[in-house]
Amino acid sequence: SIKMGTSKVVAFWIFCFVCVTVSFSICPHSGVVRKASDKSTWPSGFSINNKNITLDFPILLDLETPRLVGLTIVSGGRLIFSPTASLAKLVTDYVRIESGGSLEIGSEDCPFEGQAEILLTGRRGSYQSVDGEKYISVHSGGSLEIHGQPKISWTKLSKTVSSGGNVHTISVVDDVSSWSNGDQLVLASTDFDLNQAEVVTVEKCRGKSCNVRGNLKFSHFGDVDSGVDMRGEVGLLSRNIIIQGEMEESCYGDQLCNEYDFDTFGGHIIAREGFRAFKVENAEFTKLGQQGIVGRYPLHWHMAGDLTPGTSYVRSNSIHHTLQRCVTCHGSFGCNIENNVAFESLGHCYFMEDGVERGTVMRDNLGLNTRKGSMIPSDSDPATFWITHPDSFITRNTAGGSEGKGFWFLQASLPTGESGELQSSGAKHFFDKDELFLTKLGNISGNTVHSSNFGFFFDAVLLPDQGASGQNKGRFSPVQDPKNPKSEKLTTNISDITCYKAKQTCIWMHLEKGDYENIRVADAGEGMFVHETSHVTNSLFVGESEKNFGVPNRRVNKKMWHRSLPNGRASFGFRNYVNPTKLENSVFRSFQDSDARYVRAIGVRRSGPRSTFTGASNVSFVSTPFEGRMGEGKRMDRQFLYYDWSGSVSGSPDSYIVKNFPHLLSARCLTMPEWGPLSVCPHHYISLPTKGQGESIALIRTDIPDKQFTPAEKDNMVYLSTDHTYIISFKKKFPVKKGRRPKLPLVAMGVDKST
Repeated sequence: SIKMGTSKVVAFWIFCFVCVTVSFSICPHSGVVRKASDKSTWPSGFSINNKNITLDFPILLDLETPRLVGLTIVSGGRLIFSPTASLAKLVTDYVRIESGGSLEIGSEDCPFEGQAEILLTGRRGSYQSVDGEKYISVHSGGSLEIHGQPKISWTKLSKTVSSGGNVHTISVVDDVSSWSNGDQLVLASTDFDLNQAEVVTVEKCRGKSCNVRGNLKFSHFGDVDSGVDMRGEVGLLSRNIIIQGEMEESCYGDQLCNEYDFDTFGGHIIAREGFRAFKVENAEFTKLGQQGIVGRYPLHWHMAGDLTPGTSYVRSNSIHHTLQRCVTCHGSFGCNIENNVAFESLGHCYFMEDGVERGTVMRDNLGLNTRKGSMIPSDSDPATFWITHPDSFITRNTAGGSEGKGFWFLQASLPTGESGELQSSGAKHFFDKDELFLTKLGNISGNTVHSSNFGFFFDAVLLPDQGASGQNKGRFSPVQDPKNPKSEKLTTNISDITCYKAKQTCIWMHLEKGDYENIRVADAGEGMFVHETSHVTNSLFVGESEKNFGVPNRRVNKKMWHRSLPNGRASFGFRNYVNPTKLENSVFRSFQDSDARYVRAIGVRRSGPRSTFTGASNVSFVSTPFEGRMGEGKRMDRQFLYYDWSGSVSGSPDSYIVKNFPHLLSARCLTMPEWGPLSVCPHHYISLPTKGQGESIALIRTDIPDKQFTPAEKDNMVYLSTDHTYIISFKKKFPVKKGRRPKLPLVAMGVDKST
């Protein structure tokens, strides 16, 4: 037993009372005396039954409101949702939160434990306002605080879930005891087809296991296969706070009814410059976004400028079945988007709008089933993560299904959209012309992507109409000072990228001086492609995974093939284009031809003047026959050069793999018909750039004068063996440098491979 003096007991009781009082005081509903359900507490002239309400005092919403035309919360007004009501529900065409006003559903320190709903109503074209229609808007000095019951947002399977049946037990990698009976979950596709994502309903979860109901038509893979983590994601869709738009049964009126047969005019939420708080977490958002109307998105920072740290975030939410985007950062700096689940959206999902949104943080988010949209030209090739400013921190996210790309990184020459208009008018300045192409990347490592056409894509230029050009043409080349193009060039380090089941290319990179480590790709038309100078090390490329067969999707020899296949008839693990690329200390697994596909571990899309430095060192091949190591097309017009530094590709150290052109070969070379028209030679080679004069060149090696060589039209170089002598003549006018004394502009590349 514990003995305490009377004075000590009283002091202890007072201390505990103070602690409890303080802890209760952080809950927004504490101490609010006016209740929507109690007329006796209303001030004179107020009625919850008014069609259009202006709120200038605190009131506890503890019922379902009648259908309101609108709610404006002004200075002194607080709409606080009651956690003790069976359902606190606001039904309104719009909510406008002005300076000094707030809408509060829980708080950071007192998460909302009840049931709450906001239903945004109205048909398109009913009225006009600066915020549009069917919205929640937060203006300067206003506050929106939404803090639902904390639950784990998403996890991964730890075992494969089989198709068939209506009751399943799913095993996952995290403790999901917070998931409750009736919660809906989405199981991501783990195949090429994003439409294999399926929704199930929780019966009971305990620890790392859940019993769920749902007729699963597809299996969902839950294993690390061939060294690549292919464990499918499981996302939570249900929350105790739901904000949604009221929808019509079909498309109507001035909508894009020729493209969509369903209503695409959902609600939207917008936070404007100067807001006091825009904090949204652990809530459910659905039927939001207004397709084809600019600035009408489910969750949206709009031209909010520099965001004060701690005043805003969008985190740990369930955002699903949205009609235009998921989360948008627009003309705002420091947007924090973290740990959300987004499922089934139209157009780019996690979206940076004008290309000016520096300091954006997207971390630990899951995006599934990103569909084509119609708002801007690039929405026809949608990206789950659309990243338009290099000073961004995009880490530990997963894009698990897109009709376009999983991640798309691109930059604009000048600001676009509303930001572009402000800069061109002189009202604001965001960045100089082409400055973004020279700006250092923040961090884009640690991401996963699967079940898309392209996976992790870094290329193209953001155009003024917010379309995307085909390629950035090597313009992205960061330097120490982006305002001084001549300052020191920087190396960009990117690591820990996982990609699988990409119909075309898993990882496509078009940036200068890229250093890549721990890249893991499997089951793709092309595992990884780099366009500029690159170094790839300690990585894994898998031609065909051992267990994740997927659902057969193609006939081969009039029979369905035993596993799903990417697009095309050929697959490569790694390829580069023109510029120097070194592949080092990496593994290629399971690259083997079949009746279905031509499969090669290493290829080169095109050799170039600096390809004397391109090659591999200390790479290994597992479950890959010798013929599967290297591949080159059957075309004999284009030149090819690949340096086998350590001999790990060909078995001959310090050798080159070359096209079978007589002027490059000798009796010391070994032909490799399994790889195409290639041979392995012990010679060293240099490159002589032709500067557009290739077709006028006639090259003869002096020991085989009857074998003349002329480069192909687009080959801007000729390769020469350092063990032989050559005569170069010109079919046309002798090349000169304009305005100077006639001379041959001769530059030899590859004289010293170690530099």
